[in-house]
Amino acid sequence: MARVLLIRPRGNPCRWQRQCTHPLGVLYLTAVLRRTGFEVRAIDGLIDSGWAERTLAEIKAWSPDVVGFSTLTVDIGCVANLARQIRQNGYAGPLVGGGSGATYASDETRRHMGLDVVVLGEGEESFIEWMQALRTGRDQRDVPGLALRDGDGYHLTAPRPLISNLDALPFPDDEILPPFLYFGRPSMDLMYRHPRWASVMTTRSCPVRCTYCAHAMGHGFRKRSIDNVMAEIQLLTEKYGIGELQIIDDLFNFDRERTKEFCERLIGADRKLVLVFPNGFRMDMLDDELIDLLARAGLDRMLAPVETTSPRLQELVNKRLNMEKVERAFRHLRQHGVLLRASVMVGFPTETSAEMKKTIRDSFRWGAHWLSLNRVVPLPGSALAKSLGDRDIDWSQFNYQRTSINLSRASNSQIRRYCLKARLALLRPDRLFAIWRTAPKASLFTLLRSMLGSTRSAECSARYS
Repeated sequence: MARVLLIRPRGNPCRWQRQCTHPLGVLYLTAVLRRTGFEVRAIDGLIDSGWAERTLAEIKAWSPDVVGFSTLTVDIGCVANLARQIRQNGYAGPLVGGGSGATYASDETRRHMGLDVVVLGEGEESFIEWMQALRTGRDQRDVPGLALRDGDGYHLTAPRPLISNLDALPFPDDEILPPFLYFGRPSMDLMYRHPRWASVMTTRSCPVRCTYCAHAMGHGFRKRSIDNVMAEIQLLTEKYGIGELQIIDDLFNFDRERTKEFCERLIGADRKLVLVFPNGFRMDMLDDELIDLLARAGLDRMLAPVETTSPRLQELVNKRLNMEKVERAFRHLRQHGVLLRASVMVGFPTETSAEMKKTIRDSFRWGAHWLSLNRVVPLPGSALAKSLGDRDIDWSQFNYQRTSINLSRASNSQIRRYCLKARLALLRPDRLFAIWRTAPKASLFTLLRSMLGSTRSAECSARYS
């Protein structure tokens, strides 16, 4: 058992949103697999529009022993469709799923995706050990961290502890899907100031237990040493000429002293980089001193995860942001010319129309240049989903803006109207001028298309075919 084909699917992005990230989950796994002696190939659907056809052709030509999918919830439908085609074309080996989409899926959904094995949570240890068990004939049930197909259900093996020493992992594989394949493409925040950009993950897990979130990396806060992170950055800059660094941690600034050390090391480095945080910050943990330091380190753009400015809902969803500190952080970041994208969610349980409008109004008043506006969906694995029980969702149509699930006190038509008004508010001349002055000009058109993207809802009631 030696050949492994790993795939990141192209799921159902929201309209206009064709952003990329380097598939770090796949690349960490391929690095470990190759270090252990396995032969690996990878396909990334986010940069290959013909990824499904190429997968079928690769299986036919290369005859891999194992085919694996790295999945998010938005990928469930397309994985299911491709898995059926793979089987129809005669592939008889195991189909393996990883990532949050497979980890938190129900048994019914896993069967729908055609998965024989699910690697639960982190894959670097569980997947390698499972591959070695196949090669040696060891009982797969002895491998921790798996869900194994067993008739109509799945047998869960013993849980596997999270990886404690992240420095022991190799850097993401930079040969199987080299960074230059992503140069000049819209990044995770749909733009770039420097076309030679790269994604880096410096921490894993999140200590905050927001009810709407599902973490395949588990709860807590695990961090790579700054020496280890800087070594990876040095490799990327020297080997590929990287000019922009996208940090995609869930909560980068949880450790204040580590954040300061990272900034100071970047400030002292020979090569100056554009610094972007397109995924997650704890906004009420950003004080003036830290913001000043981040700005000196090259901070250019960031996502500001607010979700809701209602104190009642902040308590309800267990996020508990201090809104006074959040507002102060917004205003100080604007003073440094940082492009701010506020993450806003609408449709929380019991949320009122007034609370929705207040969140959107506050985000603009505090200085957000634009909004990442999404509907609240009970994602599998989240506390919200567990509290609501089973819901019928057509996974072939699912994304974070298109859903008929509405847990709020506002109607779907009201939510659509508020979202439309929020997008139209972005067209005010003063806001357009602020975006034009701040945003990278090379990718401004992509950003504007995203700002005006679809907010329509679709009925999602069909069960699996």
